[in-house]
Formats: sequence, structure tokens, C-alpha cells
Amino acid sequence: MKKVILSLILTVMLIVLTGCTDVVAEEEKRFIKISDEGAFYICYDKKTKVEYAVSNGYYNYGTITVLVDAEGKPLLYEGD
Repeated sequence: MKKVILSLILTVMLIVLTGCTDVVAEEEKRFIKISDEGAFYICYDKKTKVEYAVSNGYYNYGTITVLVDAEGKPLLYEGD
């Protein structure tokens, strides 16, 4: 359980530090933005395919949430 928590913390830190921005060349990006919902956007980790919601709101800008399925498992990106 400690390894899972540490892994999630490290992943969140990577998202915060690298973001889901267009600054880095597409092939070098680890986190890819797949949807912009206005107050938040959805991105996924290319290595793990895990999806995240990232807040764009004024009050909670940058808050990152792992998206989960009905069973509580991380939601995995099913695209390319």
C-alpha cells in the first residue's frame, strides 16, 4: 500500500512539474491532454495510461485527481 501511495504522489508531482501543456514536443511529453471541460481538463500518463482530472479553476487551480472506474481502479486511457 505504501508503494501505491508513493507512486501516486510521484505521479502527481510529475504532472504538476511537467503539466499537460504544449510547450514540450509531442513525442517528449509524458502527460497528454485529451479533453478540456472548462473548469478542468483531462490528461493521461503515456507510460501507465492512467487518466487524471486537473483543475483550471481560480480557487483550486492545479488540483489533480486520479479518475477511477466503478470498482475504484484507476481509469485507463483506451486511445492510441
